[in-house]
Amino acid sequence: MSRLPFGWAVWGAVAGVVAGLPPVAGAAGFVDALRYRAELVVPPRTADELVAVRVDGTGAAAGLEGYADLRVVDGHDREVSAVVRPRAVVSERPVRRSFRVAKPTLEPTATGGLVIGFTIDPVVHKGTVHGFRILTPLVNFQQRVGIERREDDGSWTTLVADASLADYSQWMDVRTTDIPLPADSRDRAGGTYRIMVETATAEQQAQVQELVRSLVGGRETGIEERTLVLRQPFRIDGIEAWHDEPVTELRPADPVERQVTDWSVAEDPREKVTRIRVATTGGPVTGFTLAIADRNVSRDVTVMLDQPRAPGEATPDRPTRRSFAVGHGRLVRLDLRGLAREQLEVPIGATWKGPFEIVIANGDSPPLRVTGVTARGPASEVVFLAAPGEDYRLAYGVSPGADRPARPRYDTAAIATALAAGRIPVEVAVGAWTEVPFAAPALSPWRQLENPWLLGSVITLLAMALAVALLQAARRIDQLPANSAAPGAPRPEVTPRDPS
Repeated sequence: MSRLPFGWAVWGAVAGVVAGLPPVAGAAGFVDALRYRAELVVPPRTADELVAVRVDGTGAAAGLEGYADLRVVDGHDREVSAVVRPRAVVSERPVRRSFRVAKPTLEPTATGGLVIGFTIDPVVHKGTVHGFRILTPLVNFQQRVGIERREDDGSWTTLVADASLADYSQWMDVRTTDIPLPADSRDRAGGTYRIMVETATAEQQAQVQELVRSLVGGRETGIEERTLVLRQPFRIDGIEAWHDEPVTELRPADPVERQVTDWSVAEDPREKVTRIRVATTGGPVTGFTLAIADRNVSRDVTVMLDQPRAPGEATPDRPTRRSFAVGHGRLVRLDLRGLAREQLEVPIGATWKGPFEIVIANGDSPPLRVTGVTARGPASEVVFLAAPGEDYRLAYGVSPGADRPARPRYDTAAIATALAAGRIPVEVAVGAWTEVPFAAPALSPWRQLENPWLLGSVITLLAMALAVALLQAARRIDQLPANSAAPGAPRPEVTPRDPS
């Protein structure tokens, strides 16, 4: 049995070391390398459903900048196209719809009032009636009115017994010409109504006074002031019926708290300012709130953002980092008798990066005693299309040692079209976050050769292989005859010997 030369054995060992290195991390899917997982509670559906998942809070605080590592995956660990956007909440607000009453009738009463009658066609105007508006060009007036509605049996029901219409623009910009109906009377569309005006012609004091001077024999004997009273008809140009229609809309959600990982306070006596360094995580910051132990103070405050300069921008005269203002405000806390006011929030423009520096201008006053700093930012959500019968979960957070991912580029045309058309996503809940345990990060063979122990071992094996090869070559040379010719040289002629 032939023996394998030692040199070849060494080379085989080196090849075995390299071949035994773990595979490249990129060979597996990116989702498999994500560190945190959470199940999504998506309700049953029979068609593709637009759903939204809130990603703010403790679970997402460890996410990378801009949620670049956040993924929505289905039950087969396949990435699902999704959009990360500022979170919106569904709210309702009333929108007033009104129309002009057609063909009203007018009847003066024996007491000097007016009765205005009209009928609203429920086929033309399907909305319930919530109230009426009197259209009048008059100013500086006050009128008492009532409203009645005719029932199906011909009787009249009083809806509003005594309402006030007024315009006080002579003293203040106050005008009331609406007559709302009681909530329990807004149960039908259309109907026959009549509005009773208490006084068709109202008396009011004129804005000018008359001054009368009495003269006797050319001498003034008295002065008399007379107040003029004007009789003004209650002019009505028309009557509008209105109702408040609830409209569902999306509005930005209230800001959420960001995690402050570190903050420190330093006084600057030369500039007469207090500098507060703040580091945050978990998303963009749109404002800070300071907790102070002082009362009856008012100080200007500026929020500075500290960022590195882009490559090539730094010069010997310009430092590698730059600071610029991203927000201004004023800290106020007043606690006086009959006066209490507090404003401790400083708004800033949304930004992802930090750290921040909050600069309080003290002037010649003592520095404020800052006891705490909180940060806030916009709420965020992930929107995606959930297919029928499919389970989904969120995954985020790269495993230790893995490369930082880039933002995914999905085909989100269907999601954008649905949102642009006013579709309101169904908000789904997120289950408990769990952390996936990971072994040592998988690196490529060439990156693992950067390990000094492994690299030293490979170099040692190679040196040993080279030394053994040289030693074997030297031994073979020693075994050659001394008079042996060099390979390729002509051999000398040899005369055969006589056997006798």
